[in-house]
Amino acid sequence: MHREFKLVAGVPTMLRLPSLFDLPDPFACADLVLEVDRAAVDVFVGSSRRVPRDSLLRLARGVGVEIGPGPRPQVHNSRTTQVTYVEEMPAERWLEMYKDDVDAGAWDRCGYKLGKAHDLPVADGSLDFVFSSHVLEHLWNPLGHLDHWRRKLKPGGLVLVVVPAADGTKDFMLAPTSLEQLAEEHRSGRFDVPLSSYQRWVREHRFLGDQDALARQRFAERYSIHVHVYDWVTITNLLRHCVARHGYASFRIQYKRNSKDMIFALKADGAKSEREAGA
Repeated sequence: MHREFKLVAGVPTMLRLPSLFDLPDPFACADLVLEVDRAAVDVFVGSSRRVPRDSLLRLARGVGVEIGPGPRPQVHNSRTTQVTYVEEMPAERWLEMYKDDVDAGAWDRCGYKLGKAHDLPVADGSLDFVFSSHVLEHLWNPLGHLDHWRRKLKPGGLVLVVVPAADGTKDFMLAPTSLEQLAEEHRSGRFDVPLSSYQRWVREHRFLGDQDALARQRFAERYSIHVHVYDWVTITNLLRHCVARHGYASFRIQYKRNSKDMIFALKADGAKSEREAGA
């Protein structure tokens, strides 16, 4: 495998190095060779750690849902936990997408249900927890989603989330999403990702060619993108805002510099959000 990248002087660029599993034979010997055409080029090669999730997963007790787990849920049914897995694609499509990982009966046997992150197929006030991993960054109007999840929780219920940390992932070159932008999305009342998000995504990733045409193509395909970028500061501001104005009582967050993930727990207090109260 041979790859070449064209870089622009003075512009930091992240290159995704191929995994051994990208090779025709993952078990064959392989060398990674980086060549530059002049000496005055800084190259940094690194791999980030992941924040351990055990401490977050142990809080998933009682009745709950895991949103978008794919074929590998992280929360499992046990003596103390009853979990429903929510996917936005119908069972037939889901089974086709993951046919190499699951058998034909996995959807029914494991307790999957059709639903969306902003329209969970459970009764209000019925859940002890809502868990999601690498889902929040894909959601337009996360404050609206967090309002919805809080309505589904019992008083004192928990939202448990794993979210990519910008400084340890492919998003490290992008500007973190501001709280002002999230508040504007919340005021819109919509949940579908608009074309403007795809246009910004294409522009910020500096794709070559007709960027508008590519954005419209990805929008038509409903291609999965990181709608938002979070670092420790922006996710903390988001959580503080949820406590101040969206019916949550408190939060806990764990983050390590240069790690791939952040984890947080957001506790519902049973009060109404400002939207429900008509504010």
